[in-house]
Amino acid sequence: MPKHFGPRIVRKLLTRSVYLSTPLVLVHPEPGRPLLLYLSVLDGAFRCFLGQHDEIRRKVQAIYYLSKKFTPYEAQYSLLKRTCCGLTWAAQKLRHYFYAYNTYLISRIDPLKYIFQKPMPTGNLAKWKILLSEFDIVYVTQKAFKGQALADHLAENPVGGEYKPLKTYFLDDEVSFMGEDIMESYDGWRMFFDGAANFKGVSIGEVLVSETGQYYLVSAKLRFPCTNNMAEYEAYILGLNMAVEMNIKKLLVIGDSNLLVHHVQGEWDTKNPKILPYLHRVQELERRFTKIEF
Repeated sequence: MPKHFGPRIVRKLLTRSVYLSTPLVLVHPEPGRPLLLYLSVLDGAFRCFLGQHDEIRRKVQAIYYLSKKFTPYEAQYSLLKRTCCGLTWAAQKLRHYFYAYNTYLISRIDPLKYIFQKPMPTGNLAKWKILLSEFDIVYVTQKAFKGQALADHLAENPVGGEYKPLKTYFLDDEVSFMGEDIMESYDGWRMFFDGAANFKGVSIGEVLVSETGQYYLVSAKLRFPCTNNMAEYEAYILGLNMAVEMNIKKLLVIGDSNLLVHHVQGEWDTKNPKILPYLHRVQELERRFTKIEF
């Protein structure tokens, strides 16, 4: 050990050495405790370690390890964008964990702040924002090595051989709608909307597409309990409000809520007292348009 290393550096190096020499045994996550995602990103690869504190919060138990090389194109990203790319890929691979647990992200920089504070994201940044918005991930800082030592070690020693590009974001993304063909020319704007409610909460989102193909995306997380049908109405109203603010007069609406479409078109009666206020609001907003099709 070089003499110029101080006691603090020596302790850190010894701690890292102990963690690398005694790999953790994988365990299943325990309900009620958040997950810890340690992320390490280098120029050509990234690695992550998913863990969880034990009952006494003194030890981090290993749940999953992931590693991936960047493609030559992705390797040209800045460190911040590489971190965003790696986090999104890891979230897709570990989505069955992230759906059921709150996750604390531990890394050297905060990619979530960069992604979600962009006012009008485009390209890959827009994809990353959409994909990460469905998870409850919070960035935290941590000074101790522990799980980060494993992630750093994996990143510094990437596995060779064949690897696939990080293009698993949207499977079959050429299929945007199943049913009526909407690829023919349309003289107005198009709006895609969706809402989802589960035990973790309620999220809504919509995408406005202009005549020239420009995309405008909005998503939100509702802070009150509601059913799936109510979430669909919330998403539709969110899109209508945005279209009104943008002075859009013609709109083709595309969604997967059969109930909402038949309600709005007057084909089905609305008897649910929780849905009636939404329907009245929708009817008020639709008067601001000259033409709306479903």
